[in-house]
Amino acid sequence: MDDPVGTVPRTAWLGSARAIAGRMEPGRRTRIHPSVGVGVLAFLLAGAGSGGAQTRSTTADCWAAPDADGAVAVRTRAALGRRVAVAARVPGAAPTIDGRLEERAWCVGAPLTDLVQSAPSPGELATLPTVARVLYDGEAVYVGVRLFDPHPDSIVAPYPRRDDETTSDWVFVELDPRFDRRSGYSFGVNPRGVEADGSWSDDVDYNTAWNGVWGAAARIDGQGWTAEFRIPYSQLGLGQRETGSALVWGINIYRYTPHRGETSNWSPRLPSVVGVISHFNELHGVVVPDGGVGIEVTPYSAVTATRSPSPGDGGAMREDLSPAAGVDARLRTSTVDAALSIRPDFGQVEADPSQINLTTFETFFPEQRPLFVEGTDVFRFNSALDFSTRGTSFAEESPFYSRRIGRPPAGSCPAGATDCRKPNATTVLGAVRVSGHTADGWTGGLFHAWTGAEHAAFVDGAGAAGRVEVEPLTRFTVVRAERSRADGRAAVGVMGTLVGRSGMTDGVDSLLAHRALVVGADARARFAHDAYEVTGFALASRVEGTPSMIRALRREPRHGYHDPGGDVAPTSLSGYAAQARVARVDGRLQWGIALRAISQGFEANDLGFQRNANWLLAVADWRYLAYRPGRFIRRWSVGSRQLGIGWTLAGERRAAVANLTASVDLRNYWGASLSLDHEFAVRDPEVLRGGPAFLLPGRDLWTAEVYSDTRRRWQFSITASGVRESATHSHEERISPSLSAFVTDRLQVGITPLVGSTREAWQYVAQPRDAAGRTHYLLGDLHQTTASLTTRATYAFSAHLTLQLYAELFLSSGRYETFRDVVAPVAPRASDRAIPITSARLGYDPARRVYVVDDGAPSRFTFADPAFSERDGHVNMLVRWEFRPGSTLFLVWTQERIDHYLADFDLGRDLHRLSRAPGANALLLKVSYWFPL
Repeated sequence: MDDPVGTVPRTAWLGSARAIAGRMEPGRRTRIHPSVGVGVLAFLLAGAGSGGAQTRSTTADCWAAPDADGAVAVRTRAALGRRVAVAARVPGAAPTIDGRLEERAWCVGAPLTDLVQSAPSPGELATLPTVARVLYDGEAVYVGVRLFDPHPDSIVAPYPRRDDETTSDWVFVELDPRFDRRSGYSFGVNPRGVEADGSWSDDVDYNTAWNGVWGAAARIDGQGWTAEFRIPYSQLGLGQRETGSALVWGINIYRYTPHRGETSNWSPRLPSVVGVISHFNELHGVVVPDGGVGIEVTPYSAVTATRSPSPGDGGAMREDLSPAAGVDARLRTSTVDAALSIRPDFGQVEADPSQINLTTFETFFPEQRPLFVEGTDVFRFNSALDFSTRGTSFAEESPFYSRRIGRPPAGSCPAGATDCRKPNATTVLGAVRVSGHTADGWTGGLFHAWTGAEHAAFVDGAGAAGRVEVEPLTRFTVVRAERSRADGRAAVGVMGTLVGRSGMTDGVDSLLAHRALVVGADARARFAHDAYEVTGFALASRVEGTPSMIRALRREPRHGYHDPGGDVAPTSLSGYAAQARVARVDGRLQWGIALRAISQGFEANDLGFQRNANWLLAVADWRYLAYRPGRFIRRWSVGSRQLGIGWTLAGERRAAVANLTASVDLRNYWGASLSLDHEFAVRDPEVLRGGPAFLLPGRDLWTAEVYSDTRRRWQFSITASGVRESATHSHEERISPSLSAFVTDRLQVGITPLVGSTREAWQYVAQPRDAAGRTHYLLGDLHQTTASLTTRATYAFSAHLTLQLYAELFLSSGRYETFRDVVAPVAPRASDRAIPITSARLGYDPARRVYVVDDGAPSRFTFADPAFSERDGHVNMLVRWEFRPGSTLFLVWTQERIDHYLADFDLGRDLHRLSRAPGANALLLKVSYWFPL
């Protein structure tokens, strides 16, 4: 998670105040931290008194600001070293979570003080004092925090929605209860009591979609503000332990104060250090009772009413009422966490953004559904690489991409059918997840999900109703195991995914595999005082299906097979992918070098995300960071995000990229960044979609961003990008300003418009066959204009009741001026590679929207008009009320309008047509209730 100022990630901080907790050994003298003795003495004195006034006075003394007269240099050195926090058992009744810190029990806890800045002056002590204490009992861990501020009226305290870490004062308690130095949880609250939480995985990856059932409260007073947390053990993966023994956890306290632009941590997190959980300080002393088995059940019921246009009925509207019900159940022991979901519902999840994709590469959409986000950190397999070129990217490659589960059906209605009613997504019947952790470093899990068979209803040309299968019953399985060292510096792991489909009909089995398997192993290690890191992985895949399905898969451009199978009827396809990387991850100068290989037959898209095959790739990156504030500049960096070269397995150079990036943050918290790329001339084997490699000329790309003071309630940024390809006069320009603001403490708005213009002289169009059987590869001169507007608004009635609005308007039109026939795909001169089809040879049939190229009977061929117009309007309004911890009511209204009328871009006309297009409306009411058993 990035810190809200945009300077350094919010995460752990190291320290060094000595304290020892645990069982005392015979003959060994155990030193107790002096603050523990002071706290116990204060508690005993408080207990001897009587009356509420004396109690308040005593607790106020416990929460007094630490003495600032000590030698700053000595305190700073101690804070930058390793520190140990000691948790104290709650004496008597547990604290009431109301944000007041008035219970005398808090005085027993040893104070955590001297937070270290991550920004604006990394490595220095925080300018505002913070005091935290940790208590525990048989059910939960309690954390109290006093955040001093001499100007309480400057505290930024809006009402964002849950998990929206917008500009506000925040305090977070971050825990690594497994003490594996790779995973953990984050629990935050702002001065209004708005909660935010998330889970950590792989040391640095943060996911806000995780939602635990815990409690927090906060209050503003004359000394600043206070916060109290209650974090049940049932929400934490604790790992194996000895019953009744004191545990060792990782811990961090994070504070953000926007009016000072200050980010501070109890476990120092400097910009020059990569890693988060691995740098947490230690928490000693928590004793968790052997609670046996903990069970949570969350049933839900929902009803959806829809009203949408009925195709082929002259504008008639179709209405439907659909009830639904399901249940989520969770079981936890000291070593195992298991979850079961039956018929989950995702009606409250925000829609994916609209876009036009004219490349050969699939669009990646992040997972937003809670079922596939919560608890799945165990199944991560890091096979991504920060490298992109010619429209493709390796940044999202993974053998497990949960968006495959519940995706739109692959099949379609028969040709010529009317009134085709095809489901938008396959139904997730259920899913089960089991994960476990052991004391000797093993972590593992099993994930299994089922999606149901789907059918489409249609009316054929004779008017008869029909029904056809468009997706079969499917099983998805993921298995993962990893063994790591106790300090988290090294690990090896294995992973496997399996997709199985049953009862496929003839039409579907030519589209989908009967079985798809991916297996692999990975390893990582840090050395030389964690300054360097080595990582690597290897994956193998096998896909089995009908000969027609395998032939179609081999014909996909990324695989690079010019012969789809020859005379053999293939029923399987196999391949591999592997990578090794070494990097320096500590210091102002950081760098990395990676080598990657992917065979032609590697295929992971049945349950993973894969854009690339047939690659040999070498990539390097580097960055130099200066973060000591100067007179005008607070921080700056320069580097190269990617310096890479790649080949096909046949030795053709298919990529060569050089990049330069720079960024600067000013003392007034404004900032800017610039990225420049040059892509050298290469032979692209995919641009002709399975045809011969095509020689693409070099081109230049740039992206620039400027943003305003990120501490303010009103924030503005503007991003611009462009592409230039001089040999073909191709170019692209895009500009997107963005405004976000808290109009009041309860009303937050965000507006992001985008305008783009593209001229692509060599856009792929089609590969028709002429009467003589010869394939023609056609390119077109595309002129595209795009405009979009995304608006978000949130109004908070309270910390647990919010109204959210999401609206997106998307307009895009593309027309083609000149078509070219590829004749010499690797000719030295660009003009010789494809010759224009003159108007004398080109005809057009408007009734069928088909072009006709007539060079005489043997060479005559046709191709569909590739021009397009897309107008989408999407509105989502959501009322979310967490009426008790873990129990939520959702009321969602969704409207979608679509217009495909073919015409050049005209903003006024397009908006008018879209406003008059029939809208599809849906109203969802969903209630879930959390039962701890």
